[in-house]
Amino acid sequence: MKTKSFFYRIFLGNLFIVVLLIISILFSSFHVIRSHYIKQLTANLTNIGKSLIPSVEPLLDKNKNVDFFVKKMGKEIKKRITVITVEGVVLGDSEEDPSIMENHKKRPEIKKAFQGKTGMSLRYSRTVKKEMLYVAIPIYKNNTVKYVIRMSMFLTQINQLLNTLKYNLLLISILIALILLVFSLFFSLSLSSPIHKLVELTQAVARGDFKKRIYLNQNDEIKILGYNFNKMTEQLENFVQTIQTEKIELQRIVFSLQEALVVIDKNDKIILMNRAFLKLVDSEKIKNRYYWEIILNTNFAKNIKKAKKQTSLFQFEIELKGKIYQCSISFVPQNQNTIAVFHDISEMKKLEQIKKDFVSNVSHELRTPLTVIGGFLETLDEEETDSEKKRYLDIMHRSSQRLMYLVEDLLKLSELESRSFKLNLENVNLEDLLNNLLLAFIPKIKEKKLTLIKKIESVQPIKGDLFKLEQVFINLIDNAIKYTDSGSITVNLKQEKEKIVFEIADTGIGVNEEEKERIFDRFYVVNKSRSKTMGGTGLGLSIVKHIVLLHNAEIKVENNDQHGTIFKIYFSV
Repeated sequence: MKTKSFFYRIFLGNLFIVVLLIISILFSSFHVIRSHYIKQLTANLTNIGKSLIPSVEPLLDKNKNVDFFVKKMGKEIKKRITVITVEGVVLGDSEEDPSIMENHKKRPEIKKAFQGKTGMSLRYSRTVKKEMLYVAIPIYKNNTVKYVIRMSMFLTQINQLLNTLKYNLLLISILIALILLVFSLFFSLSLSSPIHKLVELTQAVARGDFKKRIYLNQNDEIKILGYNFNKMTEQLENFVQTIQTEKIELQRIVFSLQEALVVIDKNDKIILMNRAFLKLVDSEKIKNRYYWEIILNTNFAKNIKKAKKQTSLFQFEIELKGKIYQCSISFVPQNQNTIAVFHDISEMKKLEQIKKDFVSNVSHELRTPLTVIGGFLETLDEEETDSEKKRYLDIMHRSSQRLMYLVEDLLKLSELESRSFKLNLENVNLEDLLNNLLLAFIPKIKEKKLTLIKKIESVQPIKGDLFKLEQVFINLIDNAIKYTDSGSITVNLKQEKEKIVFEIADTGIGVNEEEKERIFDRFYVVNKSRSKTMGGTGLGLSIVKHIVLLHNAEIKVENNDQHGTIFKIYFSV
């Protein structure tokens, strides 16, 4: 049906053009011929009228019977002749009695003749009750127009001739139209036939039959189209075979994975899964079902929506049926599918929890004896007078203090990592908090002869734990001062759309690219010798990161252009 429709569209389009062309030619040619013929008749009547003037002038001068002459000449030349005075009075007419005729002064052709020009008019004559062609020629006397001789003829004579001409033109046009339509028919068939073949082949290809080929006899663009179609079909066949092979291999890989994998389409329906996922959800019939019917976890649904908004891999932890999984979600923009992979980390989490519990318990157990040792060392130091022994006691006291700081930091970290820990949330004005904290660090900054640059803007309050946020800012500012020997410390606070950004930049020792990923790990320090000198435990930045994450914020570290470090924290408003 589509091919026939295409043929009819071409043929009917050509038919419309032919008919429109023939009608245009008929109307334009008829109009041109009619105008030309009337001009010729006008010229003939003008010549006849001018040839009669020498015969009429003597009669006008002698006031003889002009009407008799006009009627006689009108019968001979078979044209109507009228002689009119300058006042519009008819002196003679070849068809009617001049005495009963109206004044002709206001006739358009007469007016023009009185102006010394040849007047012409086509109109209905009220005298003879027929359409006529009028030509008026001025007759001069003493260089002044005194009379007008008017020649006229009936339009019925012209129309008869024009009708014959019109009939002949119509016959010629119909003949031309038939020739053009026959040509159009053959042209339409020659154009639609290969396209009809192409349509049949494309339908076969759409059904999966890639063996079809087309061979055309034309030597034009359609032949090139057929050649390209054959080439395209061949390439498509190879491409489909490759895809099918890769699909089978991919399915084998997916089904052999130990990690549970599920693919969710744009309508939130499960379209692919492996055996590990079926075991995870303990169900067999899950294909084409909504994922929230299978995975009954609000955190998973929330993170699926987040993953669709970002192009990078999105990871989070999720608890399902008593086990903890590391869930990795990636969104594919091309087909809007979402791929989720579940890695069982339950055993790892148990070991991690055992380690945390061990560190917490050991820290608690160490704090009491360390406090006692520190107290006794202070007492001994006060009572001892021997300078050598006093030096040893100082070393022991500093070491016990270092251990005490380490224990305190471990206890803080254990508290933050505990599932039972909750932030004491309130509205926190970061602008006031930073301004107050920086006042406490001014003596240290002056002591090291550093420059403090503040760019603190007025920002929207955030929901946070005031005490924990103080720990974050104190730790970052203290580190910036510790690891900067010269230059400046820059503190920025600004609002960017729906984020509040805190920045602290120094001109200190900086961080290598390979160290950026580990800088927030426990006990990791950038400069170990410097850290021992300054009493660092390597837990400060780990505590900072935990507090930042508990506030649903994000912390990043970058290298400063001035060979220092920039820490950035992004708070959500």
